[in-house]
Amino acid sequence: MKNTLLIALGLILFIACNQAVTEENVVEEKKVAVIQDYTTNLETLKADYQRKLDTGVGMLGTSIEYSAAIDSMVILLYTDLSQITPKNEASDLAKDQKRWFTARENAFQEEWKKGKAIEEETGIFPQLEEMVAYGVAFDVSYKKAIELNEKLNN
Repeated sequence: MKNTLLIALGLILFIACNQAVTEENVVEEKKVAVIQDYTTNLETLKADYQRKLDTGVGMLGTSIEYSAAIDSMVILLYTDLSQITPKNEASDLAKDQKRWFTARENAFQEEWKKGKAIEEETGIFPQLEEMVAYGVAFDVSYKKAIELNEKLNN
């Protein structure tokens, strides 16, 4: 009876240890699967954006389109980082994301105010000011994307 009990306890201990190792391996596999280098995507996005602006055609639409695209990449980077960030650092990552969004929005609004001032004087909101507002937002988000990509891959 004692031997059976010892064997059963040993088996339970073995299974419990094996389960812990398996769960640890799954977490490690997630980390490996999640890490993606966005460098090429970021460089391509910025080059395409500039190339389209250089044509002089549809510049406002281009600025809006690429501002949304870089914001999406930043969100993807934050999502990937959140999957590998230790739980005790998750709130710091969330705060950093809020700071990025606030900085992006403040930069956009600062330029937008210039357009509003012109609109108050002339009755027309200049497309150039609107394009610059989206361009500034793109720059803030691009800088953050580079920073996050480096953090993700180091």
